[in-house]
Amino acid sequence: MKEFNRQNLKALHADINEACRAIAKKHGIHYDAKGGGRYSSDTFTAKVEFITIPDSGVIEDKTEKAYKQNAVYYGLKPEWLHKKVRYGGELWEIVGLKTTSRKYPVLMKNINGKVYKFVASDVAVYANAGLED
Repeated sequence: MKEFNRQNLKALHADINEACRAIAKKHGIHYDAKGGGRYSSDTFTAKVEFITIPDSGVIEDKTEKAYKQNAVYYGLKPEWLHKKVRYGGELWEIVGLKTTSRKYPVLMKNINGKVYKFVASDVAVYANAGLED
């Protein structure tokens, strides 16, 4: 490889993910392959995240944890996590909070499984209007 570019980084990133999964398995931890990183023509910095596995065996996503810990500061209720709310005529599931996002911190997933960011005050209005199971 003479330089980094979008095409060759896809293959490199796949190899990194495979290696990290093997390392995680060996050490009894979880590897979260979120991707990402930065590159120029001569450098590539990958983001790698390993997570310890709790006794329950259930790994909590950091955005879920952030929602539970910080929901009240955004006018939201912690118990709304994973509840469904009707927003803009569609059914959405509240799945997390990204505290580093000032304008759109609330993460909601649509029926296709795609996650989008929303304004906290908008989500609070629709969630207060009525949650669905």
